[in-house]
Amino acid sequence: MISIREQFYKRRIAELSKHSSNSSEPPSSYAVRPPNPKQSGASRRHGGQPGHKGNNNIRWLKHLIFHSTAIILLSLCTGRIAIADDLTVHVSPSSGNTDTDFYWYVHYYDADGDLPSIKNVYIDANSYEMELEPGSGSASNGTYIYGPMNLSVGSHDYFFFFTDGQGGSARLPSSGTFFGPSVSESEVKTTVPNVVGMSQSGAESAITSAGLTVGTITPGYSSTVPTGDVISQNPLGGTSVDMNSTVDLVVSIGQQVGIYHPADTDPDYVISMLEILGYQDQWALGNITMLEVLEAINLWSAGHYYWDESEQKFKPGEQP
Repeated sequence: MISIREQFYKRRIAELSKHSSNSSEPPSSYAVRPPNPKQSGASRRHGGQPGHKGNNNIRWLKHLIFHSTAIILLSLCTGRIAIADDLTVHVSPSSGNTDTDFYWYVHYYDADGDLPSIKNVYIDANSYEMELEPGSGSASNGTYIYGPMNLSVGSHDYFFFFTDGQGGSARLPSSGTFFGPSVSESEVKTTVPNVVGMSQSGAESAITSAGLTVGTITPGYSSTVPTGDVISQNPLGGTSVDMNSTVDLVVSIGQQVGIYHPADTDPDYVISMLEILGYQDQWALGNITMLEVLEAINLWSAGHYYWDESEQKFKPGEQP
C-alpha cells in the first residue's frame, strides 16, 4: 500500500518535471516575458531569490531527494530475515509409523538481531509454533524446533513461515511445500503370557495363542518345580512385544542326583569364572543357596582349589 507521503512525493515530481512537451496545457498558455533590462548582465542565478518559484522548486527537489533516499535505505535495512535451507533434514525421522515421534527443524537468521514474532511450521496446512532448540544459537540466529508429534497413516507435507515483527518475513520453501514424512500403520503389539509353573505343552499353547512363537526350550534342574513344568521364561510375563516375537523357556527335569561337582572325584580341579556364572544360574533356578555361590566366588577370587567339605581331604587354600 502506498503511503500518503509517497503519493505526495510522486505528485511533486510530476509537477516539477512538467514542460511543454508533456504538459496537458497548450504551449500558448506559457507566457514569454521580455528580458528585464535591469537584470541584464546580473550574476544571480535564475530562481535563486528566496520566494522565487524556481527557488522553491529547488528546495522541494532537495527535500524530495533526501526523504526518498531515507525511504530506500530504510527498506534496505529492515526485513533482512532468512530461514536457511542449510539443514541436512527438516523433519526427523523421514518415515515411521503412527507411534513414531516426529520433529521439524529450521534455522532462523535476522541480520538486525530481531527476534521472530511468528515462528511457525505448517504441517498439512495446520500451523504449529516452533521453539528455539536449546544450545543451537541465539533467538535471532539459531535453530527452531517443533515436536514431538504423531501423525496419521499416509503422506504429509510442511513448510516454514517466520516474521521479525519489523515488516520482514521469510518462507521455506519460497513456494509449495516439502514432502514428508511418510507414515505407516504402527506395529501390532501383544502381551507375553505368564507361563511359569505351567506344563510345557500348556505354556506353548498359551504362547502361540497370544500371537507369539515358542523359542528355545532349555532343560533345567529344580528341587521345587515338577518335571516338565516351566521354571522360567524370557521375556517375562506381562511384557509388551511385537507380534510373532519368540518366548524362550526353561523346563524342569527334576532335582539333580548323583555327583554334583567334578571336584568330588578330582581333588586337582580348579574352579573357573565360567563355573561361577553357572553357580549363579543354579541359584537363580533355586537349585543351590546363595551361601554356596559366595563360597565359590571366594575360592575363585583367591585362586583356590575346590574342596568338598564332606570329604575333608584338605583345607581351603592348601594344595592336595
